[in-house]
Amino acid sequence: MLPKAKRLAAGEFGGEVAKVIARLDRDAAQRAKNARATRPVWLRQLEDGMGYLGLTHDWPTIQAIAQTVRTEGDCLRVGRGGATAVAEGVEDATADACRADAFVARMLGERGEDGSMTWDRSQVAVTVNVVMDLPTLRGESDRIALVDGQPVPAESEREYASFATWWRRLVTDTVDGHLLDYGDKTYLPGKLRRFVLARDGGCRTPHCTTRAESRMQMDHADEFPEGSSSSGNCGCDCTTCHQLRTAGYGDILDSKADGSCTWVTAWGQRIHVPPSSVLPIDPDPPPSEPAPSIPDDRPPF
Repeated sequence: MLPKAKRLAAGEFGGEVAKVIARLDRDAAQRAKNARATRPVWLRQLEDGMGYLGLTHDWPTIQAIAQTVRTEGDCLRVGRGGATAVAEGVEDATADACRADAFVARMLGERGEDGSMTWDRSQVAVTVNVVMDLPTLRGESDRIALVDGQPVPAESEREYASFATWWRRLVTDTVDGHLLDYGDKTYLPGKLRRFVLARDGGCRTPHCTTRAESRMQMDHADEFPEGSSSSGNCGCDCTTCHQLRTAGYGDILDSKADGSCTWVTAWGQRIHVPPSSVLPIDPDPPPSEPAPSIPDDRPPF
């Protein structure tokens, strides 16, 4: 049997030590109660069209969820061919991929009579903004496209498009990529705000880097009602910049439907604001020059 010190180091008495600490720490119970009361769920958009979902809960619940995901993921992996399929290059047969799909099926799918979980992503009503040009959608080109503002490869975009249940038309300028149309010819206030947010991508005040949609306000270049509620007269300003302009520290001239304008400071400085590019500029490569011809100098010379 291991000496007592080694058994303690190995964790044999870890539970007893934790109990002693808990008895001496009078605030532990209240901290645990406060921590459990929060139980946040958060998400974060990642690169390459991926996303992260996090959950904080009490440890027994987390263990139960993890065990369920592992068990159902292992069953799914067997159905996909297991290690043999992975060796043959089937990426969806890896343990992590199967556990992730099992978790999604548990959350969004339906349970069959035999206990199996199935998930059809086309039946899930989730809205994402997918921006891609028509040649890429048709598979005639492979230009970079956007999913909720994140660039992803064209192959992934076409996969998303294959299970889309409806489309919104986003027309971009072929030269600099700025947004021309957001799918509606009649601009109602709500639709106008969505268009302006999608077109400008954030505050259009020079040198302002605010992009959070929750801080954006639709600003009229010419004050309403003298100025119309239209794409040409409206643009995105963050709350701070909007208040500064209202207080007379700046003005907007030459506001256009593409989002461009001229910002005039209280000191008379004029700054041109170009339209924001919604789709990354990815021009087609120039055609390669033909190979030089090889003179025919075979005999007889």
